[in-house]
Amino acid sequence: MNSEKPLLSILLPTVNPNERVVSIISELLECEKFGFELIVSLNAPSQALELESRYESDNRLVISTEPQRLNVAENWTRVVEKSSGKYLWLIGDDDYILREQLSLVLELLERENLDCLSFNGWSYIFPSEMTKNLALSRPRHFNYKKSILGVLTHKKYEKIIKNMYRFVPLIPLNMQLTIFSRDTIEKIGGRFKMPFPDHIALMEFLAVAKIWKVVDQRWCIVGMAPSSFGNSAYKNSDSAGEVYLGLTESEVPPTPGNILNSVMLSWLETLSNTNQRFQKYRPSRGNYILRQIGVSYRRWRSKEINFAGLIQNMKRIPIKDLLLAISSLFSMKNIILIIKILGRKPGPEKIIGAKFEAINQMDIKALADDIRLSVYS
Repeated sequence: MNSEKPLLSILLPTVNPNERVVSIISELLECEKFGFELIVSLNAPSQALELESRYESDNRLVISTEPQRLNVAENWTRVVEKSSGKYLWLIGDDDYILREQLSLVLELLERENLDCLSFNGWSYIFPSEMTKNLALSRPRHFNYKKSILGVLTHKKYEKIIKNMYRFVPLIPLNMQLTIFSRDTIEKIGGRFKMPFPDHIALMEFLAVAKIWKVVDQRWCIVGMAPSSFGNSAYKNSDSAGEVYLGLTESEVPPTPGNILNSVMLSWLETLSNTNQRFQKYRPSRGNYILRQIGVSYRRWRSKEINFAGLIQNMKRIPIKDLLLAISSLFSMKNIILIIKILGRKPGPEKIIGAKFEAINQMDIKALADDIRLSVYS
């Protein structure tokens, strides 16, 4: 590496440095700007990382190997420690950043002094058994409210936090859509925490960041590979997701639905109990139960479970929780959510409850190449 510290460190932790990882490394190193470094952390890899010699010799690339398997939080913390940039951009090995997108991000970071920068992206779900071997995509990964865009004020911070505890995220919970400064992560202890390292870190950033800018620009493709948590989370049973996260049944509320909602309830409670900034907040159990009921309904409507399965899921919900869910219906946001759920037609988008379309690009690089042609050429 050059003696001068880079402006941005892109952090890429991975277990299997396969062809997909080679592709994203090659794409980023084709960027003509030199204000960044790419830290690739191989977490007890099962195969070697094979790159062209011109990429291996690029001094913007740093490759480190962990001989013993680390958990997700440990590996993310380790890759932060090995970086040197003012800003950090943590991505998954199933995501993609075009060199043009990287250039735009660097230009913004050169102009402004920020603690955090949140933005948008495309979504891509890899073909798998879950998608019936279809590739799915949508042009906007997150639906930002106009009231959140720009530099966050104290009022906006409070609005984001309050809505998070109501299970209505106003910023994406995907770590790859927020760039954070080294100073910001050091303020929360310099490390990620299990079992939900990305969600907890983003919330703790909200407690310490002074200048947080939100822009509705698409600077990343958020991928979901067959081996990712997403494929585990959207099964009919939560057991696969629990195994992925290393949870036991006692740690996850037994309400049937989607484990993503259950783990959100868990990490929100964790923050309330461990972080002084969030002690006055408590997650809305009524909103949580209502969303779990919505998941069961979608699964029944899409014939993933039969009517008997739907009734069985409902019987597993205590009367007290059902009453809390009913009381939460008086919220306009929940009324709108219910209308959307009832009006949603079965199809590929049923898998995660949002509008996705089946596309022909059978890998994320193909989608990225099409985006380059349609947006950046």
